[in-house]
Formats: sequence, structure tokens, C-alpha cells
Amino acid sequence: MTGFMEVAIMLDLNNTHIVRLCGWGVEDQILYIITELVPGQTLSSFVQMAKYIDLSTMGLEKILMGIAQGLRYLEARKLVHGNLAAQHIFLDKDKTPKVSLAVLLYHYTSTYFSSLFVILVFVNGNHRVVDI
Repeated sequence: MTGFMEVAIMLDLNNTHIVRLCGWGVEDQILYIITELVPGQTLSSFVQMAKYIDLSTMGLEKILMGIAQGLRYLEARKLVHGNLAAQHIFLDKDKTPKVSLAVLLYHYTSTYFSSLFVILVFVNGNHRVVDI
């Protein structure tokens, strides 16, 4: 059952700056993780766009503070993000950052997810989109 403890922990997380885990399931050795859909872009694509835009107008302080608040929320619960990177941070239409945990989160005393193949399913209202 390695990894399922992490999913249970993620289901209890509720923070503006953390992508919400809505549900999960396993079928035929495939772990399905259902998260909220964050319409917008990744921090990675935002930074690429920054090459062509004046940085002073991009709201970088709001983005950095939001990421820090999300990480502080995790740290207060003794949780560590195992692979924080620009492509794992989503910016909504208001540039509010949300750290995606997916299967990258682990508890101090736990191990990584098992070698199950993972499919992420994003939820937006009643619509579900599978991102493979």
C-alpha cells in the first residue's frame, strides 16, 4: 500500500496555494489522481514569456509570496514537496500560484509512491480531462 498514505494526506490539504486533490482510484495497476483544474499557465511558461515583457509589471512579488505561503502550509504539516519546479506551479488567470503535488509529495517518515503508472485527471465543474 505504499503511496496510498500520501494520497490520504493530500486529500486533507486545503490551501489557496496548493492544487486540490479531489479524488483517486486504482484500476489494473494504474493509479488515477483527480485534481482541480487550474486554468492559466505554468510558472515555467510564464517565465519564458517574461523574456519579452517588463518584469516590473508582471506581479512577481505576488507569485513568490503565494509559493512561499503554500510551502509554509506544507511545512507546518511536516510535509515536503519532493520535486518543486516551475512546471509544477500553476498560475490561475489572476496570477495566483498553486503548487501541484500530484505524486511528488511524501511524508517525512514515508516512502515515495510505488511504481504504479499514474494518470492525472483534472476536474473543472462536471468536466474531466485526462492529461497523459
